[in-house]
Amino acid sequence: MKLNFNKIKNFFRKLPRFLAKKSFFTSIALIFLALLVGGAVFYQYNFLPQKITPVLNDIVSKFQEKKYQEVLSVWQEMESRFNEAGLKQYPNIFAAPAAEID
Repeated sequence: MKLNFNKIKNFFRKLPRFLAKKSFFTSIALIFLALLVGGAVFYQYNFLPQKITPVLNDIVSKFQEKKYQEVLSVWQEMESRFNEAGLKQYPNIFAAPAAEID
């Protein structure tokens, strides 16, 4: 069976005019198509995935005092640097030097 490309070409040529004549039904069909696609996506991502309950391990974490002290010392150093930044005096680079004022 051969495909008649002229018939296919004519169909796609007449399709915009047909859809424009039947614009109400075309819009209803497109809305229905959008609802179908939206429903399929909603079903795919909300109903099909199985709910997985997390597996709890019996491993108890231990508090590592040494690591905590290291982090605390770094934070204290950063805090001291931050507090010192407000006290530093910066020279005014836009003021004319005193020697040039003569």
